[in-house]
Amino acid sequence: ATLVINSRAITNVTTITNFIDIDYKEKHLNLTVDKESDKNEYVVGDEALWTITVHNGEGCAATDVVLKDILQQEFEFVDIVSVDGTYSEDTNVWTIGNMAENSDAKLVIKSKAKRFVGGTTKTAVVTSDEADWNNSNNVANQTVTIFPLPQPVKTVNNTFPYYHDYVEYNLTLVNTGNISYTKNLTVIDTLPDGLVFDGIINVSGTEVL
Repeated sequence: ATLVINSRAITNVTTITNFIDIDYKEKHLNLTVDKESDKNEYVVGDEALWTITVHNGEGCAATDVVLKDILQQEFEFVDIVSVDGTYSEDTNVWTIGNMAENSDAKLVIKSKAKRFVGGTTKTAVVTSDEADWNNSNNVANQTVTIFPLPQPVKTVNNTFPYYHDYVEYNLTLVNTGNISYTKNLTVIDTLPDGLVFDGIINVSGTEVL
């Protein structure tokens, strides 16, 4: 930019100093991402809701905003609850598109915990065509714990029965996790060939079929 000033001397002054103030504010892009789960602890088979929010702060608009959301192998994708833009289940990529200054975009994913893990971290990374002056808040992590289902333990009192001998099986469900399991469980146990069901000696539960 060029500024040309025309002036003429009106007094006999040795030195003349001109001050020019320019008010200029450079605009910077600052995308941030936040990730939340509906719970911090799950049991295998539980549904998990993940809410990811991208915010574009005051500075400038963002174009071609894309978020790569890594769904851990311990979770199975179920459905999209809501999305601003489009989400690909195959690539785990959320395409937001353009974002105005001081605007938000939200994605809610439903998944299912499918295997036990002591602690697993879900990571989301957001990018755009413009350079972001603060990349430290472009990544969000959320760590959750998945506990195993209560496991059946089976014992038998007679491993070599004779004809017409009684054989007693004891079946116990053991909760090895650090969380109370409040859902109904169904255990299917089949008698081996050569044995017929005779009756229940003792049961702790709602029903035996």
